[in-house]
Amino acid sequence: MEEIGFREKWKKKKITHYAHFDYPVSLDSCFNKITDPDYVGRYAFYPFIHYTMKTRRLENKNGTMRNGAPKVRNIKYAAHLDSWIFRYYAYLINEHYNKRVLENGLNSVSVAYRSNLGKNNINFAYEAFSFIRDQQDCLVIIGDFKDFFDKLDHVYLKKQLKALLGVQNLSKDYFNVFKAVTKYSYVDIEKILELRGLDKGRKGIKELNSNNKPVMSKAELEALSKGKDGIIHNGPCGVPQGSPISAVLANVYMLEIDKEILEYCKGLDGFYMRYSDDFMVVIPGTHFKNYSDHVDSIKRILEKAKVVLEDHKTQTYQKEGGIITNLSLRSNKRIINFLGFSFDGEIVSIRSKTISKYYHKMYRKANGVISNGGMTRKKTKAGRRNLYKLYSYKGSRCYKRARGMRVTENDRANFLDYVDRATNIFVNDPINKDTKRHMAKIKKTLEGK
Repeated sequence: MEEIGFREKWKKKKITHYAHFDYPVSLDSCFNKITDPDYVGRYAFYPFIHYTMKTRRLENKNGTMRNGAPKVRNIKYAAHLDSWIFRYYAYLINEHYNKRVLENGLNSVSVAYRSNLGKNNINFAYEAFSFIRDQQDCLVIIGDFKDFFDKLDHVYLKKQLKALLGVQNLSKDYFNVFKAVTKYSYVDIEKILELRGLDKGRKGIKELNSNNKPVMSKAELEALSKGKDGIIHNGPCGVPQGSPISAVLANVYMLEIDKEILEYCKGLDGFYMRYSDDFMVVIPGTHFKNYSDHVDSIKRILEKAKVVLEDHKTQTYQKEGGIITNLSLRSNKRIINFLGFSFDGEIVSIRSKTISKYYHKMYRKANGVISNGGMTRKKTKAGRRNLYKLYSYKGSRCYKRARGMRVTENDRANFLDYVDRATNIFVNDPINKDTKRHMAKIKKTLEGK
């Protein structure tokens, strides 16, 4: 039954053609292997490939959006067959996890990477802000965990995984998978580009992926493993951010901690929700008068799993008589931000940073269309069409559905689809107030005004 459920979930996934240490493989061609415990138990996993993902950050300086320091993530992605094994075992573990959170009353607490909730961050934000709205007075704590995936303690993680599976020792296949994402090794993409004589950065990676064959032979990989600057081995903590199983293991890691924080909040008629490494705690009443005690209590619970709060991102607020006040000395903003939405005590809106990023990209695209005379970089006439497809309601799936137009898998949702979904959930909030004039702004930019 588990094999059938997994196959049903992933049957539509197309073969992904990225370069790694093995060839791309379809689910049908490897299904019997990845579902065979004996095969998985003796399988030799390849090293991961590591690259640094930099996400552009925007900062508001004197009313002008400018590029700030980029957000850096260290991503490690698995070989093709390895990924299928990780997906399958992530599915198996997640089935156990979903049953356990129901038993422990945690189903609405740990909400990220769940396969059985049928909800997204909009729904979760709505639930969180609705609870705050229902309180006359309350304390709100927002925070996230420092280097969450990189700091997961292997001994503690193994203990939690065995407890979830109800075993004294991991079976050979589960142990091999566990070892593959804890005692793993990786090769930096820049090293591979160097060995292949390719340019560093996106250009070289694009050319590497276009070859559609392994990045090196097994003999070359063995030679690389003997070098001092070739293969890098992981330490006693952390799972690779980017692997198909890491997010599920992170949830397993937090099972007992989530339970204890929830019990703490329930004892005060409060609310607790965690989305990966971001969380919200709400405590009704005038508990904000000793808010630091509650923050310290949460820290002590987290310390049991060696999880550390990111102090500069931990914000505490009080809501009193409908007025939001920031109690943290690090900021005087009277807005609660959670899961991409903001609450000022009266209305919920999409975070201003998200809106600014949308317009920043839209203006950059529009100005690119102007500078190229309405053409794309490849000198086709699709420049304006792509602009409207990516950044206007005319390119949204909801626009097509509302007009009875056919929507296919190739019709990708854009930001206006996200706004539309949020508007339909936050029905009493002016969610789309900042995007209502987007068409006028596009037209004005294209006209050079």
